[in-house]
Amino acid sequence: MGEKEAFFSFMDGLKPWAKQELQRRGVQELTKAMSVAESLAEFGGKKDRPESSKPRFNPKGYSGGDKERPTRNGNGKKPWDKKKGGPISCFHCDGPHMIRDCPKKAALAATEAKVESDVEDNNLGSILGGVEDKMSYGLMFADIIVAGRKLNALVDTGASDLFMSEGAAHKLGLKIENEPGRIKTVNSESVPIKGVAKGVNLQFGDWTGKASIKVIPLDDYDFVVGLTFLDQVNATICPSGNFMVISDSNHQCMVRLTRKGSLEGKTLSAIQFAKGVRRDEVSYLATLKIEETDKTICEIPKEVGQVLQSFRDVMPAKLPKSLPPKREVDHRIELVSNMVPPARAPYRMSPLELEELRKQLKELLDAGFIRPSKSPYGAPVLFQKKHDGSLRMCIDYRALNKITVRNRYPIPLIADLFDQLGSARWFTKLDLRSGYHQVRIAEGDEPKTACVTKYGSYEFLVMPFGLTNAPATFCTLMNKVLQPFLDRFVVVYLDDIVVYSKSLDEHVEHLREVFQTLRENELFVKEEKCSFAKQEVPFLGHIVGGGKIRMDASKVRAIAEWEAPTKVTELRSFLGLANYYRRFIEGYSRIATPLTDMLKKGKAWDWNQQCEKAFNQLKQVMIREPVLALPDYSKPYEVRTDASDYAIGGVLMQDGHPIAFESRKLNETERRYTVQEKEMSTVVHCLRTWRHYLLGSRFVVLTDNVANSYFLTQKKLSPKQARWQVFLAEFDFSMEYKPGSANIVADALSRKMEFAAISQSDGSLLERIREAKSLIELAKERKTRRFWLDGELLYTHGHRLYVPHYGKLRKEVMKECHDSRWAGYPGMHRTLALLEDRYYWPHMGKDVETYVKTCLVCQQDKVEFKSPAGLLQPLAIPERPWESVSMDFIVGLPKSDGFASILVMVDRFSKYATFIPATKECHAEEAARLFLRHMTYLRHYVSATQRDWPKLLDMAQFSYNLQRSGATNQSPFEIVTGQQPLTPNVVATRYTGPNPSAYRFAKDWQEKNDLARACLHKASKRNKKWADQNRRDVQFQVGDSVFAKLHLMLRYTGLHEGLVRRYEGPFKVLKRVGKVAYKLELPEKFKLHPVFHVSMLKPYHGDQEDLN
Repeated sequence: MGEKEAFFSFMDGLKPWAKQELQRRGVQELTKAMSVAESLAEFGGKKDRPESSKPRFNPKGYSGGDKERPTRNGNGKKPWDKKKGGPISCFHCDGPHMIRDCPKKAALAATEAKVESDVEDNNLGSILGGVEDKMSYGLMFADIIVAGRKLNALVDTGASDLFMSEGAAHKLGLKIENEPGRIKTVNSESVPIKGVAKGVNLQFGDWTGKASIKVIPLDDYDFVVGLTFLDQVNATICPSGNFMVISDSNHQCMVRLTRKGSLEGKTLSAIQFAKGVRRDEVSYLATLKIEETDKTICEIPKEVGQVLQSFRDVMPAKLPKSLPPKREVDHRIELVSNMVPPARAPYRMSPLELEELRKQLKELLDAGFIRPSKSPYGAPVLFQKKHDGSLRMCIDYRALNKITVRNRYPIPLIADLFDQLGSARWFTKLDLRSGYHQVRIAEGDEPKTACVTKYGSYEFLVMPFGLTNAPATFCTLMNKVLQPFLDRFVVVYLDDIVVYSKSLDEHVEHLREVFQTLRENELFVKEEKCSFAKQEVPFLGHIVGGGKIRMDASKVRAIAEWEAPTKVTELRSFLGLANYYRRFIEGYSRIATPLTDMLKKGKAWDWNQQCEKAFNQLKQVMIREPVLALPDYSKPYEVRTDASDYAIGGVLMQDGHPIAFESRKLNETERRYTVQEKEMSTVVHCLRTWRHYLLGSRFVVLTDNVANSYFLTQKKLSPKQARWQVFLAEFDFSMEYKPGSANIVADALSRKMEFAAISQSDGSLLERIREAKSLIELAKERKTRRFWLDGELLYTHGHRLYVPHYGKLRKEVMKECHDSRWAGYPGMHRTLALLEDRYYWPHMGKDVETYVKTCLVCQQDKVEFKSPAGLLQPLAIPERPWESVSMDFIVGLPKSDGFASILVMVDRFSKYATFIPATKECHAEEAARLFLRHMTYLRHYVSATQRDWPKLLDMAQFSYNLQRSGATNQSPFEIVTGQQPLTPNVVATRYTGPNPSAYRFAKDWQEKNDLARACLHKASKRNKKWADQNRRDVQFQVGDSVFAKLHLMLRYTGLHEGLVRRYEGPFKVLKRVGKVAYKLELPEKFKLHPVFHVSMLKPYHGDQEDLN
């Protein structure tokens, strides 16, 4: 749509009075028209002007004098006042009549009345007409052309960027680059960014350009246009008019918007709300939350509803305000003998917690659950936040628990509870209301439960939270009460009761029996937390139903959003949750190995790429929500096992459905087992783990090792194998051979293949791989599930070639992808990428790292990105002046009287310098550079072509020795002579002070020397400290091979500096000179001094054949 078409479309959408005003003003541009229309909306909405100034017309006609006539402008001037005798013209239509006689007066009156009502809307939408017949509600969509294909995009100013669904990106064939990260959606869910497509051609109306698009999982839309893009193209959205204007520097166009969706009731725009607030109108802001209630939640079978109705007294809104009855099972607190009663001071609390404490104490007192106490015991109170935000009062009984005799009553195994639910089809989950408060404290033990608060000391008459034996007491009570039903149609875990049945009729009878038992024992359930007559029920973090079990979605969501741990405690927390669901995870031990290794005692925290990969893989495996079958004890079992070099694994199955997975790492001893022993140890481990399932049942063990299928009939056994055979004798099973290609599940538990892809291979290299004997053995053992033979070559996914460990075969393959001309000596990661495209073998990454590290060409040509080697070695501080002198030459000066250089002699104690003209030239450029600062004073006296500089040396020397040192805070002259020299300005001033004695002079001189020496020591230590912060302590031994940085000393003719080899060598270390220098065995051709500072050396990595 062109600019003119957009303008006319905008004008057609305006209300008549607004359109007439724009035409009167002669507006011809779209942007100006929108601006004027907005100003008209603002003008029309002012409420604070006088009532008499409003432009009102009487619909019934004018019937008053001039004073009652309305004015059209703010100054009160009548616009139709003209000079007497002038022609009469209508104010409205310019006709030759008065306005009261205008034939269009009725239409004008209706228009003005409409204006008056429209003023209340007060936004741009209020002056847009013709919208009533269009859909002006719902989400905004626009057509956009992406990479040549038309898509319907959601225009969302709440989105941050341009987003595209994965499906649309793949259909368009966009190149997606990896970009790690996550996007927070409006419902607070975090979704991963799959990648970004850069430089994609876009067409939005007449606007064209390129942009980057993030690819994320989108369910409802293929494309989303966010605020960042709208800002970049300077887009203005008009929701009421269903269009958008793009007016950036290069394009200007209008894009038509369509609306989809529905909203019941009238909504208020943000502009309307803001303007209403500015007018001081009473405004209310409310958030509407629309919840779609699943009707099935309320749908309880009629028969079950009748049972619930008859037992309403078992499901009260609150516990009765009386103590529970005395039962056979009350909570007893048995203490270790001769222990002092623990008593602690109360904790400090916030005002909110104190208010909650007062409230709950009053409720407990009213219910009779606590009473005031004078007990010598005392435990402080604290609060724990519940899921609904309320606070649960807990007592810190840690001191009491330390001296309590433990009740070893067994808590039920969660896995055993799940196994009982296998054949059930109907479930009811009951949750007791404040279950602990339905158990009494044994008579005489009440004082031991005393808690101390700001408001006094109280002791419990019912079981509180926090006591060490409370779970055991509660389990005992539940098992005692529900004993007749356990293992028949009830499972109990603490206060969670699950009633399960095979049919609805059976379920009704079971519920009636359970409720009757609860009524008899005066136990009450919390109806709002119960689930009645369901075919799926959440239980202990799992979803059980239909003979299957899977992970709870809420737990899976928590795993998906888990951030990478930064310390051992965070890692242990994550692995604790993951380990709870390990029965769902194929090869859990193999995947989690890098993470569990981090928990070893004494191991430093080192979160590397391997750990990150294992962490993300474990999350992904758990997010898939695998479903396991619950065991059916009437059907036979099947056990599949497999072993690799570092882990073993197995799966327990029935009718092809997995019931449980099992895996673990092999220890160092087990890794040295033979292949047969590894496979057999896997069978023993799996049968020991699933003994409670398999004992007494007939089952089959499937293994991919032929020899193990004859293990039970083997005659010659080692002691270890004999022990295994004794253990296996108690089971009724048979062993069958199943190749690895068919034993897929178990093979996956013990192996993990990481595959990628490459180009072409040398023909002779293929022949050598084909001839490798180990390849034939590997294929014959049939131990691989992801490999296949093709022309005597073993291939895997991506049609990659398996390279066996045969001679130097793998080294030659690495040489092809690193040393060849087409490869160009890349780094470790790029070399590995080239190899992974075409080849595969175990531990390829480590082999490539070693090969690249020992590459001679890479060591010679590539620089090290490290801090300089060699720590600073300061010289010893002299004891007195002129004890140690350093000297050097200043050369390259203009010749004068035969002199061309300066010999500089510096006292290292006082820094006193002597400049001597010399004729000998000095070629030690590096040493001369260090002393160039001594030229500073001479530069102030000479010009660029100075010819008499030797005559000025004395004055430069005097000036240098006159200046105070930053290290000693004294001048060199003062340290040597004991006083500052008399300068011309001092000589010109009359000296009036007393003459110091010789003794005083000598003493002061000595003190200054001592002070200077101390300052020099301090400065030396400070300089070494700061210098060593950016240096490395590198040392070599005599006989080591090193590279030397010689390209700055050798002159290469005909070579560009960028092509010169950075290091020469390797050379052998002959001798260590001092602490940071080494004498090397240089060839005669170099003709260089063989002693080098350690910063010019780097170690050589390689074998002896490369050195030779």
